[in-house]
Amino acid sequence: MRITTNTRIDALPADVWRVVGPGFAHASRWASSISTSTGVGLPSLADAPCSARQCKVTAPGAERLVEELIAYDADATTLTYAVTSGMDRVARAARVTWTVISRMGNESELRIEMDLDLSPLGRAMGPILRRYLARASRRNGDDLRVFIETGRPGRRKERQQAVVSSLTRAIAWNAAFTCFCGVVLIGAAEWWAQQFSDVAVAVISLLGVGLLAYGMTLSWLAVRGSSATIGRLLAVLDAAWVIGVVVLVAYAGDTFTWVGATAALLSSAAVAAFGLVQWRLVAGVLPRQPS
Repeated sequence: MRITTNTRIDALPADVWRVVGPGFAHASRWASSISTSTGVGLPSLADAPCSARQCKVTAPGAERLVEELIAYDADATTLTYAVTSGMDRVARAARVTWTVISRMGNESELRIEMDLDLSPLGRAMGPILRRYLARASRRNGDDLRVFIETGRPGRRKERQQAVVSSLTRAIAWNAAFTCFCGVVLIGAAEWWAQQFSDVAVAVISLLGVGLLAYGMTLSWLAVRGSSATIGRLLAVLDAAWVIGVVVLVAYAGDTFTWVGATAALLSSAAVAAFGLVQWRLVAGVLPRQPS
């Protein structure tokens, strides 16, 4: 499958190439489809800024891409990279070429050419996949155009950055609440056991340790940086916890003290709120389809 898109940019070719070529590792500064990008390895090609880049992307069905430079020509203002990880389900191999072309006056044209050797799944998705990738390519071109012509990221990119930041804060608050619950259960395990049908103290302590470990994992994820995939997974886990607690209270709540039943329901309501916020924010991380 071959897909080609072209974007006119009101800027000199040298200015466009400076972002595309030397700035290859920093695509996350302007591309709304990329939340983070980093250069990897020493350059193996003349004048190249790095050997490859790793991108955390917002595209549905993918989270991380590794793109290895296989051709780089600063004089011809063109580069080609192979996607070596992240598209395996739909393509056995994928190569993308970005070329900056000089046009009349101070204008430039960005040409993006994608060549894919489709997997069986990719062939089955042929028309849908072609349309999606063509739209994503046009979106990248438009994001770059806005960045170069205005000197700042476009509205889509700014919105994506704001939503990712909000999602990270939501996960951090979820982590703090979960750790708090774990510490409370561990610190007063015997008292809490009395509130929940005189269950074994060891069970309450084990539950507290589990919550503390989960909360610490959430803290690590918040520091590492959130993504649509992580946000959706955590929202599903939160929903599973809430359903489990509601079922438990429905079947055994009459053996709990009013303190135990109230604590279980209120904590579950808080977890449900965190899950709902995370799920709704994920919709903001995922890119809207360009027209």
